[in-house]
Amino acid sequence: MKALTQVAAVAALAFSASAANATVFINDETPSSGLQSFSYTFASDASVDITIGVSNADDTVGLGTQFHTSWGGIGAGLPDITLGDSGCPVDTSSYTNAYGEAGTCGDVASITAGVLAGDSLSFDWDYTSNDGGAFHDFSFIQINDDTGAELYYEVLAQQCAAGDASCPGTVSEPGVLVLFGLGLALLGLRRRLA
Repeated sequence: MKALTQVAAVAALAFSASAANATVFINDETPSSGLQSFSYTFASDASVDITIGVSNADDTVGLGTQFHTSWGGIGAGLPDITLGDSGCPVDTSSYTNAYGEAGTCGDVASITAGVLAGDSLSFDWDYTSNDGGAFHDFSFIQINDDTGAELYYEVLAQQCAAGDASCPGTVSEPGVLVLFGLGLALLGLRRRLA
């Protein structure tokens, strides 16, 4: 029974680690993330700069677009925002995709706000790109405090090639592998007890 408890604990940790990565990967076969939701709760009082953006990677053409709507929390009342429909006006080389590749150019929107501990920011978004999977274009959100220190950074969506083994959307998630391993371990345990 102790072994079963340890295996269950490892499985639970693997699932929580897998769920922490919220990047949605798209490809030429599925060029849209579909409507997704983002939510962040601030841990302490601060003056913050929030930047959301889309970026090319490895090239400067074919920028993806991202639509933001249904703002909540400190963003309540903000209008819908579409990024990427005005070309590639901003240097995004200080932002990286999920593979650690720097952006080239893109489009961003910034919000400055004073927040209190427990305040939140939420919005719905949809990212679309058809630049080709060889170019890992992406969308992101970054939250910095008023000194410029990064409080939070997340790649919301990224394009990759369909069938590319480095694209998480085309290979098994760690949780699936853990479930398979857990099934094998339980099968072995059952045989030992029989």
